[in-house]
Amino acid sequence: MCPGILVMDSLMTMNAFEPLFWMGCILVIIHILRTGDSRLWLWFGVIAGLGFENKHSTLSFGFAVTVALLLTEHRREFLKPWLWIAALIAVALFLPNIIWQIRHHFPTIEDLGNVRREGKNVVLGPLAFVKQQIIATHPILFPVWLTGLCWFLWQRRWRLLGITFLVFLVTMELAKAKDYYLFPIYPMMFAGGAVAIEQMFARRARWAKAVVVAIILVATIPTLPLATWMLSPERYLAYTQALRFKPAKQEVHHEGLLPQPMGDQFGWPEMARQVADIYASLPPDERAKTGIFAGNYGEAGAVDMFGPKYGLPRALSRHQNLWYWPPSDSERYQNLIVIQWSREDVQENCTSWQAFDHYAKYGMGEENTPIYLCRGATFDLQKIWWHHHHWN
Repeated sequence: MCPGILVMDSLMTMNAFEPLFWMGCILVIIHILRTGDSRLWLWFGVIAGLGFENKHSTLSFGFAVTVALLLTEHRREFLKPWLWIAALIAVALFLPNIIWQIRHHFPTIEDLGNVRREGKNVVLGPLAFVKQQIIATHPILFPVWLTGLCWFLWQRRWRLLGITFLVFLVTMELAKAKDYYLFPIYPMMFAGGAVAIEQMFARRARWAKAVVVAIILVATIPTLPLATWMLSPERYLAYTQALRFKPAKQEVHHEGLLPQPMGDQFGWPEMARQVADIYASLPPDERAKTGIFAGNYGEAGAVDMFGPKYGLPRALSRHQNLWYWPPSDSERYQNLIVIQWSREDVQENCTSWQAFDHYAKYGMGEENTPIYLCRGATFDLQKIWWHHHHWN
């Protein structure tokens, strides 16, 4: 019933798998705390290593666990070999990614630096950050995970888990992270809160537990359409207006009518079809000399996903990892269909050009810019390719 987790699990990204790896690690820690069997750290290393391959933010999670160990009596685990072997296992599983980063001059670090320098993400102060956590996990569920945090910290046996959460929360706030970076750790907090609440009502009438569950359901069910997008865009907008709900922005984008996670799912087939119409309108000899140049990986991905049935060539883009797939010698184009270029870019880099209005009602607002047919490009794509990449 937690909105933030529902949103993340509604999208097929690495964020949907993050809670599985993190909670797998927490499960191992729980077994170690219960049994004292330090050999179980080896399984922690395996799961953490796979988590590293899934998303680099697992490093922050691992940092929080390490600091929590050092702040508790469990620091003695560092005197045993198993935790160090687990670290080696995690590094070994993560090694292919590390080698790739080294060979490519650490593009992830450069990307994060660009994001910070360009102000791409919405930055919140400490109080606003905590407030957003409460909203994203639902205010009615805040007492549940807060109870879990207090219970973990009070119980000496489980204090390591509570400190892990606090260290991670502080780390993310200091790093000016997006609010959803914390979502993978909340299943642990909800579990702790559930156990604590169950113990509170253990000696009370059975109906007391039912009342707690009923209150949570009554409060959270109305928010399910906001987190799972079960409604059509028209009904979604009407519903949000009726509730006077405005979702928080994660990045500084011109979103359009719908919030970014939802808006980013609209408009791509239509964009690819419009590019195909422009491409098909050219005479065959001119068409053979015309390529497609996209401003970001989403546009290039849409052309590559939906374009083959229209006979479109693959899209080229210097955004993110697509930069590592440069144009081949056979892809020497005199003309380009360019997506998300400004008029100034076209005027500067094209001998002549033609603009085609593009608009997707429910797509991202930043995509609603003209698509240009750039004739007689004044630059050699192969020559300039390796001199500039766009990571942000």
